[in-house]
Amino acid sequence: MAVLVCELVALIFGSPDPERLARFWGGLLGQGVTIERGAPSLTALPEVGFSLRFIADAGEKWGPNQMHPDLKPTSLQEQAAEVHRALQLGSRHLDVGQGPDAEHVVLADPDGNEL
Repeated sequence: MAVLVCELVALIFGSPDPERLARFWGGLLGQGVTIERGAPSLTALPEVGFSLRFIADAGEKWGPNQMHPDLKPTSLQEQAAEVHRALQLGSRHLDVGQGPDAEHVVLADPDGNEL
């Protein structure tokens, strides 16, 4: 029996403005934006193992994403600083029903993608 091995190479974000969205994610993750296969990309970091690519997509976001990135700071102080930085880069707070006692913060990137 043959075993197939798959490797996650990239997550693709469709956006009406892929360059802007790539700059947001690059700023958030501390990475420079490169062009890969004709699209703005963030190169895979060794500890992550896959890249982020941003392609042109004129379609409107119609509901919650089926999956979203979770970013995990190491402390509540780091979380507060990272949330502040994300807001400065263009994200916004997003209410998905989390209660006031939730330890996580839900944001949306400039295109409304949850993180």
